[in-house]
Amino acid sequence: GGGGLLARGKATLAAAKEGAKHVVSGAAHVLEEERHRIGHRIEEKKQALKAGVAEKIEAKLKSTILDTAAMTYINSIKPSVTADPRMPFTVRQFTQRIVDIAYTKFNSRLPKILDDVLLKRSDEVAQEEEKLNLEEADRLKRASAAMQGEVLTEESIKAPPPSPPPSPPDAATDAQHKAATIIEKNVRRSVSTKRDDFTHTYGVSSKWSRSRLRRFLYRTRAAFLYNYMPFDRSIFGVLSSPLGVAILAVSFWPGWYVRAIFFTLLLAAITWDAERFQLVHLVITLKGTQFISGVIGAIKMMFLLWGCGVYRPGTCDTAGPGVGEVLWVQVALVCWMQLLTVIAFLGIPYARARGGSMTGTALKIVKDKRLKGEGELGYKRLEDEKQDSKSEVASSKVSDDDDDDDDDDDD
Repeated sequence: GGGGLLARGKATLAAAKEGAKHVVSGAAHVLEEERHRIGHRIEEKKQALKAGVAEKIEAKLKSTILDTAAMTYINSIKPSVTADPRMPFTVRQFTQRIVDIAYTKFNSRLPKILDDVLLKRSDEVAQEEEKLNLEEADRLKRASAAMQGEVLTEESIKAPPPSPPPSPPDAATDAQHKAATIIEKNVRRSVSTKRDDFTHTYGVSSKWSRSRLRRFLYRTRAAFLYNYMPFDRSIFGVLSSPLGVAILAVSFWPGWYVRAIFFTLLLAAITWDAERFQLVHLVITLKGTQFISGVIGAIKMMFLLWGCGVYRPGTCDTAGPGVGEVLWVQVALVCWMQLLTVIAFLGIPYARARGGSMTGTALKIVKDKRLKGEGELGYKRLEDEKQDSKSEVASSKVSDDDDDDDDDDDD
């Protein structure tokens, strides 16, 4: 009887141990599932938060790249392409228009390019994170199985995969540099293509234009016109140039021969490619320098008369002013100067109106009414702004007059 009781006690104890073992294993399994569920929720919240932060970073990066591209184009690319002072005004204006058109086209494509690049990078990062999450889940599953008494394998105790390398801290700077490089390449490629088309259309590459004499005449004309009537410098800028001062001195010279030759060459250089501002400038300077040269000639004649009448009496018939000069030649030169003025004045309506300074072709970044609210940069010509400002001034004057009339009625 005692042996059977002891055997039954041992059996009961073994059954209790086995039941306790199953209870503990079940509790551990339930706890592990709960831990996985809570961890999954936390991971989902982290992913949502990370996605929101990533979207904000991408939007900020995109805005920074667009602003950097615009500033790079305005402050670096466009001035470097059109900053050659020896470039004729026509070619400079033509080049500026080409550069503006090329940048406008590229700026319209840049947001799509950035979206594609950022979306591709986001997809790659998401795939990498999904792969890491699957590997981590498999490792936790094997570790949980080992906790429940299953046999550990070599794969279950394998070390976790290494974390991906962190992104470089200067990613924004690198993206800005790439955007600026892309813009510069596109602009320079467009400028080169348009210049080739311009050369082919206007025959600048013909054999005659390639001759040294042709190039010499073009360069001489450009240097002469630019130093005498520059479009981007004031009178103080002309006086700071030795060549400009020399040309001004020749234009003021009181001798009719010198003035006739100088203004004849000037009119010939202008009519090669007639431009309205240059013709008007020629008429004004010809008449203005005529007054100054007349004053200089009067002072010169005064000293000559004083020398032959006071310093050396009785020598006015041999050393006086005008002695030895042919009268009809002097009259012909005076008439020729007036004829040059008339020719320049009559040619103004037939000349091209291209403006006399860079402000006529320069562009300024403004908020275009058609793009208002979209956050994009619009371009508007300065002459249009001037017209708008004039219309605003006129409307303000009309409103002021109406207010004055209302005040008079009240009185």
